[in-house]
Amino acid sequence: MLMALERGNVDFVKLLVENGVSVKQFLTTERLEYLYNSCSEKTTPTFKDLLRLSISLSVEGKIKSIKLRHVDSVIKFLMGGEFDSRYGRCASEDSEILPHAFSELFLMAVLCKQFRLAEYFWQQGTHPIIKALVGMKIYSKLAEIAHGQLDIETAALLKSESEKYSGYAYDLLDICYDMNEKQAKKITVRRHSNWSRYSCLSLAVRASHMKFVAHQCCQAHMNDIWVGKLLTRKAYKVLLCCIFPPFLFGIKYKSRKEISSGENEESHFANKNEKKSKKHIFKEGIKKVNYFYTAPIVKFWLNVASYMLFLLAFSALVLTKLHAVPSIYEFFVIMYIISLTIEEFRQMFSEKFRQWINDFWNILDFVAIVCFVIGFTLRLADNTRSTAKVFYSVDVCLWYIRLLDLFSVSSYLGPYVTMIGKMMFDTLRFLCIMGIFTMAYGVATQGILKPDEPEITFDVLKAVVYIPYWQIYGELFLESTYCGGEDEDPCVTGSAIPPLMTAVYLLIANILLLNMLIAIFNNTFTEYQENAEVIWKFERHRLVTEYMKRPVLVPPFMIFAHMWRLFKWTEQKRKKIVPKIFNKEEEEEVADESITLLDRWEEEMIKVYVNKETIRKEQSVEHVIGELSERMLTISVRLGEMDRRLQQLDEIDTKLDSQIRDTNADENNISEHMNALEIKMDTLLEESGKQKEKLVNVQWAMIKLKRSFNTKPVNTRRKSTGAERLPSGDV
Repeated sequence: MLMALERGNVDFVKLLVENGVSVKQFLTTERLEYLYNSCSEKTTPTFKDLLRLSISLSVEGKIKSIKLRHVDSVIKFLMGGEFDSRYGRCASEDSEILPHAFSELFLMAVLCKQFRLAEYFWQQGTHPIIKALVGMKIYSKLAEIAHGQLDIETAALLKSESEKYSGYAYDLLDICYDMNEKQAKKITVRRHSNWSRYSCLSLAVRASHMKFVAHQCCQAHMNDIWVGKLLTRKAYKVLLCCIFPPFLFGIKYKSRKEISSGENEESHFANKNEKKSKKHIFKEGIKKVNYFYTAPIVKFWLNVASYMLFLLAFSALVLTKLHAVPSIYEFFVIMYIISLTIEEFRQMFSEKFRQWINDFWNILDFVAIVCFVIGFTLRLADNTRSTAKVFYSVDVCLWYIRLLDLFSVSSYLGPYVTMIGKMMFDTLRFLCIMGIFTMAYGVATQGILKPDEPEITFDVLKAVVYIPYWQIYGELFLESTYCGGEDEDPCVTGSAIPPLMTAVYLLIANILLLNMLIAIFNNTFTEYQENAEVIWKFERHRLVTEYMKRPVLVPPFMIFAHMWRLFKWTEQKRKKIVPKIFNKEEEEEVADESITLLDRWEEEMIKVYVNKETIRKEQSVEHVIGELSERMLTISVRLGEMDRRLQQLDEIDTKLDSQIRDTNADENNISEHMNALEIKMDTLLEESGKQKEKLVNVQWAMIKLKRSFNTKPVNTRRKSTGAERLPSGDV
């Protein structure tokens, strides 16, 4: 098993697990450290690169082997500084068995960039949704690091893995919500002790997973938080109750226990009102008032009303003269900003500082508060009161801009606020390019037209930037680039060059660069318009969470709520009670029995998801095309073999043809020889026949000759008789 994990052999690990190898009993701290050491030098960025970024160089130089405390530092660096220690408890023991073995192996595979092994361990064990979110966050951070090291291919690969786990988390949540909405909500808001007490929703917000936060399950939970225990979600009813408080007794309410059963608080009260005394009715009325004013939607509209009064008072303060004694407007503004300052400090300490400062609106609040403090300090003296008025005027501008944050509650205006912020960043980046041409033109023309400046002053620097900047908007200042008029100074050397430079500068700045900026804005608008609903739902989570944690009282009366909270915190410290960090409404504590059932149900859902994904891949067009391509490849291989065999057959046929041609030629030669032999045989036969005739003639001649010598009759007769008895063949 250890060798298979070290080499990333997923098939062998599956085989061992399916045949009964217990991963929980196998994985110890010693073996986990061995796995981290074995993979630390095989990947880019290496594990030591991550250590170098997460801890100081002096400490990193002394590291000989990677321990779990080093892994803990890397995980904190990749997940964010707010992520609690994961191995603090077991870092001192050498071979302690880790309780969440599959989660530890998943983290190891992710950090070592063993992609197939990480995907396998993601499917095993519990908490697959939050593991997918962790994988998404880590891979995204690793992609940024790889991009910073100019390893573009690795960065693209890690980015694709981050998007893959992002899809896993969303799709699995979608399946859970389709199967059981109530269980899916519990999974979304449940805190995980082995993941720094994060919930899936809070970690998705931390990882900027907009699509996950915009899911119907998360939005249903956000809606429940937003309306609190109110059954109505219509803003006009809430506003009406805020203006006329007696109307709040006429709307319906709900309680946490009655949400699951579907019974509302009003019907619950109505069933018991008949048997209750006036004292109980009074208590229920107090409960309704508490339900109404603790709802985040009510807090929001009350804060909006308070903020509008603040802006009116601040505007009246800026538009009127500052007196030695603060007016009622200034007194109200001072109390409001003091309350808001205390609230900002509460948010800073209740959240983490790095998380707090990453919010643009918090930075704007801080700058506005500092500007007001400076202005208020200056207004205390008579000789600096006019300067204080300037700071007040700038400060009220910042508070008016802060009003844009309240538009986030609107599904129509909220995305436009996000677009404005993105376009502002685009403009700042674009000004770097624009500044190059502006400075080039401004310095050159100022140097030619004003060659006798004794030294660099503020007026000189202003002239360098002032004219080129306003020329972009159409204020050409042509008279300043020409000379030789009646009332003008005589021309200097090179005075014909500035008009030419002005023409080129206006061509580049007004036509090229401005149209490029408009094209960038158009691209940003199109991109955000397509995802407007997702962006609004994601930004809405921040607004809902903020007003859920805010006190019931609005500024400037919020200071009393903060005093009460400080008193409660002091009492908890005195009684040694650990204060609750998480709000009940946002994230829930689940009983141990429910946790076990929830884990089992989540494990079943991951199996359902894997099966569906397998079926989908088999039925998908890409899979079908892949199968067809494999079949076509097989067919092409077979056709290649057939072509090769046909070529061999053609070669054999050619050889046979040549052999047949050779055989035919031999037959022709043989037939010619046979004909020649036949002719010779016939000639020989004719010659032999003639020779036989000659021989017969010779034999007859010999016989006749013998007869002629035999003269005796007896002999003659005997001879003749002998001759007569000669066979015909001899003759």
